[in-house]
Amino acid sequence: MQLTSVLSFLLLGTPVAPPAEAVAFCSVVSKPSFFDHRRISLTARVESDGIHDIVLNEPSCKGALTVDVSSTGRTLDRLNDALYSGGPGTSDKIVEARWTGHLNLSETVPRLVVESIDDVTVTPIGGGPDK
Repeated sequence: MQLTSVLSFLLLGTPVAPPAEAVAFCSVVSKPSFFDHRRISLTARVESDGIHDIVLNEPSCKGALTVDVSSTGRTLDRLNDALYSGGPGTSDKIVEARWTGHLNLSETVPRLVVESIDDVTVTPIGGGPDK
């Protein structure tokens, strides 16, 4: 446990999570073992059919991350709004967001256990950005 977490636990009774390390998506998918169990923040493109799981990717690199959004609470609302605007999922739009959480390699595909989702942008295919 880091010193800031220990101090916050002693003073407030609850630990404060260490700051997330800002990382490039391509770095995470190219060397996932380096980031295993680390708290990270990254920007990635969302792929979803609007019904099933969400997958993160970036066209500029090879690889993908699955996500566990069960602990995101209300931060998932903005992403859901984006995924259900227009047609469901990402077939008619590009959705990107900043994701913060812990990487978990115990799955077949690296999985990001998401704490928060910020800076969601929607770009209609054939159009400009819509925030």
